[in-house]
Amino acid sequence: MSNRRYWYLLNNEKTLKGLFMSDALTQLNNIRTLRSQTREMSLDVLEDVLEKFKIILIERREEETLRLANESQRRDKLATLRQMMLDEGIDPSELLAAIGSPGQGRMPKRISNLIAEGGELKDFEIS
Repeated sequence: MSNRRYWYLLNNEKTLKGLFMSDALTQLNNIRTLRSQTREMSLDVLEDVLEKFKIILIERREEETLRLANESQRRDKLATLRQMMLDEGIDPSELLAAIGSPGQGRMPKRISNLIAEGGELKDFEIS
């Protein structure tokens, strides 16, 4: 990739966010490639690129913090609901047993062969 192309990609925030594909990421992650590609760039351009990377890093850290907080909040809600159900005498595993299989999809060949030989579908129910 030419220096001009890198300069364009690194100076355009939208493009930079979409840049991280395998080839570009490999090149950006290699210090020798970065040195050779940026040798002809001015310090101002490199500082702009650095600022944009810092912005992206800050955004990613905030997203990760938010994701972890949401995940923790969801786990807390699930634990609260589970405890409420247990307090009311409802075992959560009973709910899963009530769902059962919808009976959709292809029947396994082994079961269909056994049914063809005279077996019944209820013989294969999971209880």
